[in-house]
Amino acid sequence: MVDILSRIKIKPVINSRVKCPYYGRCPYCQLQHRKYSSQLRLKRKILRRLFGEEILGDMVPSPVEYHWANRGVFRLFKYPGDGPRVSGFDDGSGKVMDIRECALLYEPLNKLYLELSSILKLNARFYDGQSGELTYLIVKGSIRTKEYIAGIVSLQRVYLKRFLRDFFNTKDVKGISLVIEKSPGSFKVKELLPILGDKFYYERVNEKLYRISIVSHFPRNTHVFEKVLEDVRSFVDGTGHVVDAFGSVGVISATISPVVGKVTLVEPSRSAVADARENFYKHDVFNGEVVRARVADALRSLRHDNPDVVILSPPEKGLKFSEINALIKTGARMIIYLSRNLNTFYRDVRFIVRKGKYRLVRVNPYDMYPQQLRFFLVGVMERDNL
Repeated sequence: MVDILSRIKIKPVINSRVKCPYYGRCPYCQLQHRKYSSQLRLKRKILRRLFGEEILGDMVPSPVEYHWANRGVFRLFKYPGDGPRVSGFDDGSGKVMDIRECALLYEPLNKLYLELSSILKLNARFYDGQSGELTYLIVKGSIRTKEYIAGIVSLQRVYLKRFLRDFFNTKDVKGISLVIEKSPGSFKVKELLPILGDKFYYERVNEKLYRISIVSHFPRNTHVFEKVLEDVRSFVDGTGHVVDAFGSVGVISATISPVVGKVTLVEPSRSAVADARENFYKHDVFNGEVVRARVADALRSLRHDNPDVVILSPPEKGLKFSEINALIKTGARMIIYLSRNLNTFYRDVRFIVRKGKYRLVRVNPYDMYPQQLRFFLVGVMERDNL
């Protein structure tokens, strides 16, 4: 797969606009030295070259330029020998850059990360070499509901409750969980064990509360995601049967359910399915169904129901070949593809258009990631009856 963004050479420039002391060393922000209006123009220029002016919508800006992220994932790393642990971002070379705050993360989450990582560093000697390695620290939450949770990722069970009990009782944190992953760096959950409190928090989206677990996916910029939901709802208004594939915690399904005949949410993640069922019940989604299954398998079985629209929100790696084949065989008159990766979006859309006799009629860009050279796109494809 061709990496479209690798062709664009942007050299970080340190100037008065840069608010992050790690800019230029941290690989996750590339545009802080530009004015926000210049960032938007650059991103739209890139998209215009790929998709043309006719089908490309206006770039929807983020109402906040910094501290917009509702989730942070930090590496936990042990120096060789008996050195202390550090926590921060991978600099791209396999080394971990120790940081104290992220300019994009909600400020309460920055505080939670710093305090929790300090406790893990101080108590590292109690679990190193005994109960397995800790690999990542996750902090998530909402500045709207003021609920914040944390997850500590490990390769096996680690007893941490005694180190964290006093911290949990004195700090504004709703819950801390242990996430056991199947293999190093895979983020595939083998087991989820609450250490203290709850393993989920509530987020307010368009004045409605949604439950989100520590390992369930939810877009990082809630402000911009609300605009995405409005547009998706307008696309499917008056439709009969809609399939929401990779539907996660059910925010899209619950939003569109009042304007469609039936909605079927498909999601392989156990935690996200539990959240979605709770959210369906909370918001009276009586015309909805939650199916826990692999997306390709579910689309094959749902093709007999003749869905009118399929909404796709795949992970950043995009769609598998089997999922694209199953999608095309549904015969849906419209496909709405939500993507947070320009490369996989471009690859998958070209394949669907070419093999499934669809045509791309609309690409709406949203600046979900200010200061970063990343894109959130909503592509609308209609079946070419000719």
